[in-house]
Amino acid sequence: MDSVIDMDVTTDPMAFYQKMTMSMAGAEESYDIESYFTEEGMFLYDAAGQQWMKFPKEMSDDLLQMSSQQTNPGEELKKLQEFVDDFTFEQDAKSYILKLKADGEKFNDFVKETAAETLPPELAANGEILDNMNIKGVEYEIVIDKETFYPSVLNMIMDMEITAEGQKISMKQNMNGQYSNYNKVEAITVPQEVLDTAVEMEM
Repeated sequence: MDSVIDMDVTTDPMAFYQKMTMSMAGAEESYDIESYFTEEGMFLYDAAGQQWMKFPKEMSDDLLQMSSQQTNPGEELKKLQEFVDDFTFEQDAKSYILKLKADGEKFNDFVKETAAETLPPELAANGEILDNMNIKGVEYEIVIDKETFYPSVLNMIMDMEITAEGQKISMKQNMNGQYSNYNKVEAITVPQEVLDTAVEMEM
C-alpha cells in the first residue's frame, strides 16, 4: 500500500488540512481523501459518494488528542532522547544527520508506549492490541537544519508483527517525511460550502 500525504498544520489553534492519495500494488485506481480538522470538527470528503462527511464530536475530540502529539516534529525528537547514545551523527554544510538502527527488543516497550499515547482512548484501553504487537526492528534518519534547528526530514522504517485471532501478520512500514514552511502556514478554516453540505457520520 502506497500513501502520499500533503498536510498543512497549525498548532495554536490545532488544525490541519490534508490531501492523501492511496494506491495498492496491482490495483489500477488510486483513492483520494481530502480532510479538514479545526475547532469546528473533522470533515472528510467521500470521493465515492461525492459527499463531505462530518465526524461525530466524540471522535473529533479523540483525533484532537492524537493530532497534537503526532504533528509536532519537535515532540517526536524528545521521545527519542533516551536512545541518544544509540544514534550515529553525521553532518553536511546545511544539516545535522542523526541515524538510529535498533532491534525490536530494545524498542518494543517504547513503540508500544508511543502507540498507547496516540491511539483513541477506547483502543488504547484494549491491552490486547499492544500485547499482540512485536516490533522486530526500527530505523530512523532525522535531518535537522543547522540554522533553525528545525527538523527537515524524518525517515523511518519499522518491521513488526501483529498477532490477531491466532494468525500472524507481518508488516514493514517505510515512511519518508519532509517538513517545511515553518511559521508560514496561514490560518486553516473549513470552507463554507463544506460546512453547509456536510452530512454527519453515523457511528
